[in-house]
Amino acid sequence: MVIGAGFIGLAPARRLAELRPGDRVVLLEALRVGLGASGRNTGFVIDLPHKRNLEGDDLERKQKMLSLNCAAIDDLEALVTLHGVDCGWSRAGKY
Repeated sequence: MVIGAGFIGLAPARRLAELRPGDRVVLLEALRVGLGASGRNTGFVIDLPHKRNLEGDDLERKQKMLSLNCAAIDDLEALVTLHGVDCGWSRAGKY
C-alpha cells in the first residue's frame, strides 16, 4: 500500500507495479490525486536547482544537482510518452 497520490506517492506506486506486475498495488489518497503540494506547483518541473542549492562555492555539487534534475525531466518525459499521458507536456517554459 502506498499512501498519498502526489509526486512522492505516485512514483513508488508506479515502480512497485512495474517490479511486481502480478501483485496488487493500492494507492490511498484522502482527496483528489495531485491536489496537495504536487498540484500547487502548476505542473512545472525545472532543471535549475532552487536557490538554497545554488549557495556556496562547490561547483561539482551544483553540476550534480543540475544533472539529476535534467535526468528526472528526461524520465518524466519518457513516462508521459510511453503511457500516452494527455497532459500538454512541453519542454518549453523555462524562464
